[in-house]
Amino acid sequence: MDDSNKRVWKFVGVFGVLALVYVVFFTDLIFPPTLGIEVEQLHVMAGERPSSIPIPIFAIDHRCRLSEVRVDRLSPSGDVTETVWHVVGASRSAPISTFVYGASIDGMRPAEEGGRRTRLEFGSRYRLEVWSGRRRGRIEFDTPAPPQPRARVKNSESSA
Repeated sequence: MDDSNKRVWKFVGVFGVLALVYVVFFTDLIFPPTLGIEVEQLHVMAGERPSSIPIPIFAIDHRCRLSEVRVDRLSPSGDVTETVWHVVGASRSAPISTFVYGASIDGMRPAEEGGRRTRLEFGSRYRLEVWSGRRRGRIEFDTPAPPQPRARVKNSESSA
């Protein structure tokens, strides 16, 4: 091999290493970025007492256009038993950073014709999965156990 061929192969090798470094560290081709999600459960008051099940509010770590949202009920072993809410992008959805379980999201529609959200159950475990293009986020959350009925205290008047 003469010197010019060695230079060409060195150049090709250096170029290949730099291209590999670029793909690994500066693109999401190998490791797609994830969406960070937090869950807060809101107790809605109905008169003087809270509603039966708190309503989950989901917060994403930054504003983005969602392409799909799915909430699945999980069995105690972690397997999906049923999908309770599933919406997909019908058009370009509006960029959002928070949304409420079951509420309509601009630019999204139910995944199935006539699909609706299912009421959450007490003491169940759920998984939320959110997609925004190639980005994906996932979080599991629990609904609280059913409230225990309060014992009524009788007001006894002492007779003297």
